[in-house]
Amino acid sequence: MLAATVVAGVAGYAMQLSASARLDDPRLYVAFGTFWSAMYAMVALVSGVQNEVTRAVRPVADGEEPGGTRDLLVVGVVGAGIVLVALVGAVVVWPHLLVPASWMLLAGWSVLAVALLGGVMQGMARWGSAAFLTVTDSGIRMVLVVTAVLLAASPVWLYGAIAAPMAVAVLVVAAVVWPRLRGQFVVDVGRTVLLRQVAGTVVASASLGVLVSGLPAVMSATARDTDPQRLAELLMVTGLARAPLVVPVMAVQAILLVRFRDSSTAARRELRRVSAALLVLTAVATALGAALGPWALQTLTSGRYSIEPWFVGGTVAGAGALGVAVLVGAALLARSRHVAYVALWTVSALASVAILLGPGPLGGRAVVAMLVGPVLGVVAAVVVNHRLSTRREQPALR
Repeated sequence: MLAATVVAGVAGYAMQLSASARLDDPRLYVAFGTFWSAMYAMVALVSGVQNEVTRAVRPVADGEEPGGTRDLLVVGVVGAGIVLVALVGAVVVWPHLLVPASWMLLAGWSVLAVALLGGVMQGMARWGSAAFLTVTDSGIRMVLVVTAVLLAASPVWLYGAIAAPMAVAVLVVAAVVWPRLRGQFVVDVGRTVLLRQVAGTVVASASLGVLVSGLPAVMSATARDTDPQRLAELLMVTGLARAPLVVPVMAVQAILLVRFRDSSTAARRELRRVSAALLVLTAVATALGAALGPWALQTLTSGRYSIEPWFVGGTVAGAGALGVAVLVGAALLARSRHVAYVALWTVSALASVAILLGPGPLGGRAVVAMLVGPVLGVVAAVVVNHRLSTRREQPALR
């Protein structure tokens, strides 16, 4: 699974690099970057479903009746309806979003199917099957996106190249894997409890999506009178500079969930160890990003785009803060601390969006939002977790 995560991360990064290098028109890059950001924000939103399914599903024990497939289908139907209502509402308010929203609907339903199937595979520790799904999706997307970028295709073709591979991948993998999974697992909570926990987790995941993949889309929405050239530069760096830290941490959440779920002692030890390593890596990456980032962007784009060192360094530092918040969130979710988990991401997202809506140039607002939002979210989660643990006379996750 880790190898598949690396492959998918490299492929996604290569697609963003190719778009940065080949899309000469800033407006075309803004269309690409905003749709990419919005779709992966939806992936992050639906990851709440996948995380909860991963936590709830386990292999059936000897003599135990398998069950839970219908419960998972109910979750899927409810989720599909929510995606449809949200996108129809967006088109009613902003009619010009009809074309991207149509592709987003396909992507949303496909992502939901991936979340359910992937959650079952990961809950049963079928990491090879989960890796197959990850690699199939990223491989198809890389071929289509790179082709569309090389041809300087219109936004409609770029949208399709980004969104369609998810649908193809889930159909192919489900046909191969599901017959071997059916009847081999059980869901350890009832349907009502599962829906309630998924709902709470999805609220948090929506906030997480705003902070991780959706931040460029939020920046685009709050750009005001920012010049398209400047906006393209900021979106480009935000995507490229954050990915090397954030994507790997996000991708191994399922592995951490399983490890944290099985032992509270391991959860605390692993959380401290991995967080410390990530902070050290962030410090090094921040210095390197500030020193080399502007030169790298100018080289990549043949001098068409430029950026200041402070923005690159601040973006990398913000990515590290977000990565630590992701680790804390995985530990909370694995121990069923849903209220603290929701507080973590809701506070983080609200703080970040509020900062982006504030006064000042977009670049400065974005850096402050990336740094301050996750820190405030972690503080809120720690406070909520401690209070709830004290009230229930349970040991807090420290």
